[in-house]
Amino acid sequence: LGELVSVAFTVATSAIEAMRPAGILALHETTVRFGATADADLEGGLLIEQSHAQISAALRACFAPEADPSLAAAGCGLLSTYLLAIASSKDGHAVDAVAIRKLLAAARQAGHKHPSVLSLAHKLERISEQEQEQATKYRALQEAAAAAAEKEAQLEAALQAAAEELAKS
Repeated sequence: LGELVSVAFTVATSAIEAMRPAGILALHETTVRFGATADADLEGGLLIEQSHAQISAALRACFAPEADPSLAAAGCGLLSTYLLAIASSKDGHAVDAVAIRKLLAAARQAGHKHPSVLSLAHKLERISEQEQEQATKYRALQEAAAAAAEKEAQLEAALQAAAEELAKS
C-alpha cells in the first residue's frame, strides 16, 4: 500500500499539470479500496491512516488558488472519501480532529475560486459537527445507563438485606 500511495502522490504533485488529476484519482481509488482495512500494527487504526501526510499534501495542492478546476474536482472526491474512511469505523477508532479541520480549512480557502469545493467543505463540516454531537450524546447516555445500573444494584442489595432481615424474624 505504501508504494501505491507513494506513486499516486508523486503523480498528484507532479510538475506536469495534466497528470495531477490522475494521481488524485489513484489516491481516491486507493482510499476506496483500502479505507476500511484495519492496520495490523496499530489496534483500532486503519491502514490508510499511514498515508495521511501524503494524502493531505496532495489535497493541499488540489485546493491551491492556482489549481485547475479538474484538479479541484478530483480533490473534492478524494477529500470526501478520505474523511468518511477515517471518520467512520465499526470499531469507532479515534480520529485526529485537528487533521480533519486542516483539510476542511484548505478546502474552504479554495472555495473562493471553486464554489463546489466550498459547498463540499460546508457539508463535511456539518457532518463532522453532527458526529461530534452524537458522540457527546452517546457518552451522556452511557453515563446515565451506568448510574442507573449502579442505582439498581444498590436497590437490589437493599431488598436482599431486607429479605434476609425478614427471614430472621
